Amino acid sequence: MTNYFFRVIANGVELDTFKDEEVLVSNNATGLFDIDKLPSDFTRDLSLPGSKKNNDFFQHAYDINIDTPFLFQESTKVECYIEISGYLLVQGYLQLNAVNTVNNQVDSYDISLYGSLSDFSRDLQANLLTDIGGLDIYNHTASYANVSDSWDKNLFNGDIVYPLADYGKGFFYQSAAEPGQYGIDTRNGSISTQDFKPAIRVVKVLDKIFEEFGYTYTSTFFEQSQFDNFYMLCDRGKQYPIFDDVDLETYGKVAIKPTSGSTSDIVLNTSTYTQLEFDNIESDPSFAMASGSVYQLPLKDILSGTIKLQMFISGSATGSIGHPQLDVALVSGSSTYGMEVDEINKYLRETYSQLQAIGEKSYTLQETWVSEALTTMKEGDYEFKARYSITGSGDFNITIAKDGNTESEIKVEELRFAADNRIMEIPQNMPFGENGITCLDFIKGLQKKFNLVITPSKVNVNQFEIETFNDWYKAGDVKDLTQFIKMDENIAVSPANTLAVNELEFTDTLGKDYLARNFNDTNQRKYGASIFRDSENQFSQGKIDVTSVFSSGPLRYIDGTGGTGTGATLGYAQPITYNNSKFPICNDDRFAGTAYIASSRGYLIYGDVLYWDINLTLPLRYYFLVRDNTNGNIWYLNTSTGQIQGTISTC
Repeated sequence: MTNYFFRVIANGVELDTFKDEEVLVSNNATGLFDIDKLPSDFTRDLSLPGSKKNNDFFQHAYDINIDTPFLFQESTKVECYIEISGYLLVQGYLQLNAVNTVNNQVDSYDISLYGSLSDFSRDLQANLLTDIGGLDIYNHTASYANVSDSWDKNLFNGDIVYPLADYGKGFFYQSAAEPGQYGIDTRNGSISTQDFKPAIRVVKVLDKIFEEFGYTYTSTFFEQSQFDNFYMLCDRGKQYPIFDDVDLETYGKVAIKPTSGSTSDIVLNTSTYTQLEFDNIESDPSFAMASGSVYQLPLKDILSGTIKLQMFISGSATGSIGHPQLDVALVSGSSTYGMEVDEINKYLRETYSQLQAIGEKSYTLQETWVSEALTTMKEGDYEFKARYSITGSGDFNITIAKDGNTESEIKVEELRFAADNRIMEIPQNMPFGENGITCLDFIKGLQKKFNLVITPSKVNVNQFEIETFNDWYKAGDVKDLTQFIKMDENIAVSPANTLAVNELEFTDTLGKDYLARNFNDTNQRKYGASIFRDSENQFSQGKIDVTSVFSSGPLRYIDGTGGTGTGATLGYAQPITYNNSKFPICNDDRFAGTAYIASSRGYLIYGDVLYWDINLTLPLRYYFLVRDNTNGNIWYLNTSTGQIQGTISTC
């Protein structure tokens, strides 16, 4: 083995070393996949002689009688690098561990050499993604304007975007809706600011991690334009984003029911509202309910939820039977906000159109509801109230929760404006997992995801170079290391192909959400896994798993998407009224009121379909005639489809 020289340089000073000092270096290529196991980084313990140069450098730390200059601080990191015959072995820090003396004279100094990458790894391991304070530059107001602006990359130049994603609410389009449901493409089912979570450019998170801990990096890989569209979702695993001043998981949500065994029936009438005294509070995590079945709304908002009513309907009729229509509302003083119950009323219309007598009937009907016409309710104390009207003939009596029946229930499940104008704090919305995601795990995830090599710079302290393994390997030089090898000893070389494995799998960690696990169970593999098998080497065996700390899952299929169908078209509110002044309509099968058509022309024509609701989902059925108040035309209707068939001039 050829002689070589070994040098330790600390703070620009070459320290004296023992001539027989041995430094063992062992590199393993598989370690390239872990930032905290890179071969370019190590921790080594060395002994340095107690020479005059070394005593001066360590400021006579062994002598307690010397106080000027100040003694060497063993807790302070000192920049240091090691080279062997001109080859840079490591660049990092030196730490003084012990001073060995004999007769009050220094015999040697015990030091540790830490590669800068090792030091960086310790910093990363001690801090979570939620601890990165520098990300607060992306804090902003949660609002419709900022959400929509982000789609055009107008929010922080595109560093923050708000993707449309489902976090557990079960989004669907109207074409896939069940009776009484509203899709996200309708006014009643529309989504609001709180349904969106921000996503941040991954490279910006990487930048802030390096900046936070006093490091820099260079990388042609992350400079590629494709990373402008590589985002990480700011998702803490809850249905809504995290805000300091409100918990949207519980804010304003209540569930109330009638008291079991109550002897006070809730009898409705047709003239005034009757309070639905549901005094049994089943759920009220934010204390929104006051005594007397009063709901307290602290700020202006739009409410939505579900309602289930157990109704006992009785009465009598002569001739053709009409039908009752419920009017349910939130009432505060003189302010009344209807709770739309179109599906319940549709059921009553269709049911009584088939009956020959009213008699006594009991129904338990349920549907989703939203504040009428999406009108913003003012803050205040509200009572849930109901009344009914009668279309056609008949004497109807309606009782809710008769004889103490407890099937009825009212739920407030969402306040649409709950997130608006609150401060969206990006650091606290960063992914957390179960016990916190460390910055080290984040960078290791990127490293494994893209097969990256992270090495300390050979020029600048606290700087790293990040490249793909292929680029890093191709940029290397061929070095002759035979001068460092004892050629007179036995040397064993293993052929590369005998080290090969039969199977290599790249994958992400299996997510704990339903979709990811369902995909795994159905397909017998993790979502996004890439498996490579060696079909040529007959001696390869074993398997290597390269798993990132990230979890991934299939995008949720939103019911109603796909195919050639289109979403519901919002209709024009065309008034359709009964007026007896021009052409008498003298039977009971007439319609009087307001219906909706898919047009803004302002009048009816042959082929128009009339709907009960502005979302054009409930056709106006069971009526033979309708009069257009704009021109006086009287039209035949298809009683099953609500489509206009033709005109008449008299009954």
